[in-house]
Amino acid sequence: MLSLKNLTEEIKMSKTIELTDEQWATLHSGEDITLKAPKKVVQWEPAAGDYTIFSDGDFEEVCSTRTYALFGTERDTYNQAKKAAKEMRIFNRLLAYRDEFDSEFDPDWNDYDQKKCWIEYMLDENEYGFDYSYTTNRIGSVAFSEDAAKKLIAKLNSGEVVL
Repeated sequence: MLSLKNLTEEIKMSKTIELTDEQWATLHSGEDITLKAPKKVVQWEPAAGDYTIFSDGDFEEVCSTRTYALFGTERDTYNQAKKAAKEMRIFNRLLAYRDEFDSEFDPDWNDYDQKKCWIEYMLDENEYGFDYSYTTNRIGSVAFSEDAAKKLIAKLNSGEVVL
């Protein structure tokens, strides 16, 4: 265990660390003290998998590549790949629709006056609708202008657009 004298000398030799008044008082209190380094946050990255999902929605068993794994298009099992490919198709088609029919809309998440709309399927009504927010970014959703959202839900409910 380091003595206060050795600890103080060690700190002086490496660099100055500023303590709060409470920390300083505790350091000089004579109590046993345990110093801990701050925990390093390790950023999560998607795991590599045996199945790669391609941009056309097809998937197959292949050797993992770091590029596909980091982009999030690899899954460990066939069933995971099949489920993910279906959801990716919906998301990608929503992005494509926005780019084609709402290309001027640029969701600005710092603009609390801009209405951002997203498409929902309402199970109880068995039809598409939309919801909106000025301040909330729904992760995994594609934001539209209100006009484009209304036009898209009409096309979805008529069957003209299928996700």
